[in-house]
Amino acid sequence: LLMGSIKRLAEADWGAIATMTFTAALGIAALAFGFQRWILRQANWIETGLLITAGLALTYPSSYSDLFGILLIGVALVLHFARIRNAPA
Repeated sequence: LLMGSIKRLAEADWGAIATMTFTAALGIAALAFGFQRWILRQANWIETGLLITAGLALTYPSSYSDLFGILLIGVALVLHFARIRNAPA
């Protein structure tokens, strides 16, 4: 939608525009976390790969890629929180 023509954007409803904007922003945040290799602590290579892949998927305008990207972010966060919870203090 947002990568198409101005005419398609003008004909889109506000819900579609808001959804596209939110998922694109979430994708850019996932890319930033992935490239910086940092969530709450330094991310390992698996979490980094998941976040970068999720960010790329979320910036592509498709419902399936949005679901895939959100799922990957969830997996990366679960792995990260489990790893830092089990880490010695």
